[in-house]
Amino acid sequence: MKPSIFMSWQRWTPNGDTGAVATHSPATKQQVRCQKEFLISAFGLTDEKRASTLLDLRGLGDYKPSELMDNMLSLLGGHTPCFLFKQIFMRQLPDQVRASLATSATSDYRALALEADKLFLAMNPHTTSLCSAPLSCSELKVESLCWYHRKYGSSAKKCQPSCQLFNTLRTRETPGRANSNVVSCWPA
Repeated sequence: MKPSIFMSWQRWTPNGDTGAVATHSPATKQQVRCQKEFLISAFGLTDEKRASTLLDLRGLGDYKPSELMDNMLSLLGGHTPCFLFKQIFMRQLPDQVRASLATSATSDYRALALEADKLFLAMNPHTTSLCSAPLSCSELKVESLCWYHRKYGSSAKKCQPSCQLFNTLRTRETPGRANSNVVSCWPA
């Protein structure tokens, strides 16, 4: 006979008494608060780490302004936001959005972030992937580029004469090189 879940549960209860488990009183508010404080102290970020994370933000990244605000507010914990908090948020926004929000008198940070979302979407209406856009005639064909530009793109440090970009870039010969067909590229 295959053991059931009930039989397994009965094995782990004291003396196999399932009635004692069913009549156990729920935890008091004091116990729940103590457990919550213990879990937060064990697994939560310290005040120093939260402050460091807020001060070291590096712009929006892949976030919308409202998502960034949610993350920032979650880092505050029980603290109330102040004027510095608003400035930290504003510095993460693009210049055009920041300029538009500079005159905003709202004190609700989530409303400010939603307003920033609208401005940000109006500023960047097209968020489609570059892969989905058809190639234009003016774009360079990959076959016409040298190995360096195919591999490193515009950050290539060298170029070959067969490359289409060879004549469009200001070039400087690398001193001490035996191969004169390879030159260092410096964009104009």
